[in-house]
Amino acid sequence: MSEPGYFSSWHVAGDPTLIIVRSGTLRIGLRNGDYRDFIAGDIFIAEDRLQENELFDLNIHGHTAELMGDEVLLAIHIKLAEIKK
Repeated sequence: MSEPGYFSSWHVAGDPTLIIVRSGTLRIGLRNGDYRDFIAGDIFIAEDRLQENELFDLNIHGHTAELMGDEVLLAIHIKLAEIKK
């Protein structure tokens, strides 16, 4: 759950993560300036990650996440790598 005004700067998902948006509008921003808005009912897999032994570089890696509008974001995050174990 995230409140209106939520913003997460550049980060990677790490392990592939299934995300199910239940309410709100989640905007995922990419390095090239593109973005996609996900709304209630949308399902996607976030799977950007670093290579083994690669260090995160704030200037080249990741995506941003931002809650758009004034509705609370409710989203389910399921780490897919944990299901395989």
